[in-house]
Amino acid sequence: MSETTTTVRFPGRCSPQMCADDESRRYALGGVRVHSARDKTVWCTATDGRKLVAIEAEGATDQPRIVPLSVLPKKTPVKGLAIERNGQWEAGNKFVPLDNEPEGRYPDASLVLPARRSGEGGEVLALSLNATYLADLAAALAPGDGRVTLLISLSDSDTTSEQDETDAAVAVEGAIAVIPLEPQDHEALGVLMPCTSGRSAVNRYNQALSRYVSEYQQ
Repeated sequence: MSETTTTVRFPGRCSPQMCADDESRRYALGGVRVHSARDKTVWCTATDGRKLVAIEAEGATDQPRIVPLSVLPKKTPVKGLAIERNGQWEAGNKFVPLDNEPEGRYPDASLVLPARRSGEGGEVLALSLNATYLADLAAALAPGDGRVTLLISLSDSDTTSEQDETDAAVAVEGAIAVIPLEPQDHEALGVLMPCTSGRSAVNRYNQALSRYVSEYQQ
């Protein structure tokens, strides 16, 4: 019987594979990298070179592994998806042989994720929004392209300074204007209202970043 070397359960409907490089299935970016975090948890990292996500999940692994995209759902998120490496990769009703694991060295994501501190290059702008609404606006304003520009006013009436024990952030409260990134043959514009920003947004990011960097394994 094969030994189980890796187990992962994605939290909720989190789907880090959405940020992996679907065109590089045989290479390192064509999967979700898993490495140990705290007791009974692992970090799941995925990137295509343009976007990157790192999510902590329930699980364990004997060493850093790359879960192949071919064993993961492509589009529809699955709640609490469980993944196992036990002589083969298993997830739900999918089974993928180990020789389908992506090859090559995964980029050191701990060197890419930036720290955000007030006073280092100016204030930190905290912008909380519903990304689903932003995606809807992008589809409406720039169909097929999806690239838009956000116009954010930094006037006192549209922002508030949120003091925290270690970091301060300027939180956007006014409406956010949205236009297509490239000029169109017609005028187009949109507006997105931000969500209420938490006081500790900057700290929460930096705390998660600190843990990820300290627990990153080559």
